[in-house]
Amino acid sequence: DGRPDTDGQWMSTASNLYIWNLLLLLLQQPAIKTSLAVQTPADAGTSAENLINYWAGRMVGYRLRPAAMAALVSDANAHGGIMEAFASPGIANREVTLRRLVALIGCAPEFGFR
Repeated sequence: DGRPDTDGQWMSTASNLYIWNLLLLLLQQPAIKTSLAVQTPADAGTSAENLINYWAGRMVGYRLRPAAMAALVSDANAHGGIMEAFASPGIANREVTLRRLVALIGCAPEFGFR
């Protein structure tokens, strides 16, 4: 799974927080020229579940566990979430919220163990 043979390095709160913060920071760098909004099919934006399943499928290769899905769907449907961005015109809001979604999927244990 790409991790060391001993779990000690991965069991600390500090190492997990570092990895999660790094994911959130990396996707906000202006040097990243890719557009997640352009890569997202139009039909994926019809619901929070479709968006999450599309990006989790690309990143992990399979569906996330129910608890992770519920947390991501709740976040996506919240005020300021990705579904609100998809309901507004323009690509900028979609890009920002998609990068956040991708970072959150990257924080899921399924991504770490893929």
